[in-house]
Amino acid sequence: MGSCKDPEKEKERRRKISLSHTGKPSGMLGKKLSDHSKELISIALKGKPKSATHRENIRKNTPRGESHCMFGKHPSEETLKKLRVSHKKEKNWAFGKTFSKEYRDKLSKSHIGLQVGDKNGKWKGGTSFLPYCPKFNEKLKQNVRDFFGNKCVLCKRTKEENNGENLSVHHVFTEKMACCENRIEEMELIRERLPIGIAQFGNDEFTEEEIMYIRMMVPLCHSCHSKQGKKSESLPYEQTKYRKFFTELILNEYGGKCYSEKYYPE
Repeated sequence: MGSCKDPEKEKERRRKISLSHTGKPSGMLGKKLSDHSKELISIALKGKPKSATHRENIRKNTPRGESHCMFGKHPSEETLKKLRVSHKKEKNWAFGKTFSKEYRDKLSKSHIGLQVGDKNGKWKGGTSFLPYCPKFNEKLKQNVRDFFGNKCVLCKRTKEENNGENLSVHHVFTEKMACCENRIEEMELIRERLPIGIAQFGNDEFTEEEIMYIRMMVPLCHSCHSKQGKKSESLPYEQTKYRKFFTELILNEYGGKCYSEKYYPE
C-alpha cells in the first residue's frame, strides 16, 4: 500500500526508519526464512479473521481511482509480455493444483447474493446469449484473421502472444446476425449504431452501403476484446472510441473490406 503514496514523503519515511535502526543489531539481518518456516507462519495465520477495524483500515488505506499509483498509466509491451509468460501453464500459480471441495464451496457461497441478469449494472438485455449468424463459422473467422495478417488490429499481438489461442473475431457494430442481414428483425436498432448519413431509417431493406458497415469484423486478442461492449460503445457512432477507429481503419486502409472475397459463406 505504501508504494502508491507520495514518492518524496515515502522516501523521507524510509530514511527516518533507516536512521532509527542504525547501530542496532537485527536478529534477521542477512537471513532468509526457510520454506518450512514460511509454511508454519502460513498455517498459523490461516483462518485467522481480521477485525472490523482492521478491514476498515485496509479499505481506507488502499489507493483507489486517481489516487492509485497506476491510474492513467499503461504497462509497456515488454511488461505485458512478461505478464503473459508468467501466466502460462506451469508458471501459473494454480497450474496442476486441485482445489478442495471445502474451498470450492467457499467460492460458491461468496457469490451468493451477487447481482446477475438484468439486476447487474452491465446487463445488456441478454444480447450476449443471442445466437450468431450460421455463416459466422470458423472458416469465416479464420478468413478475417488472415485478411488482417493474423494480428490484433489494436495491439498487433499474434496467436502465439495470445496464449497460443486464436484471435477473437469482433463484430464492429455488435450485430451477431451480420452476414445474414435479411434475418435481422431490429433494423432500426442497428441503424442507430451506424454513422450519420449511412443509416437509412424507415427503409424495409438494408442498402449495400449499410450492409458493408454491418459486416465489418476485426481480429482482437483476449485483452483488447475484453475492452469492447463497454458503456461508451453504446453511444452514437460519432462519440465512440473503438467502433470509430475500427471503421476508419477498414475504410481507409482496406477499402471497406474485412475479409477476402476468395471465401465468403453464401
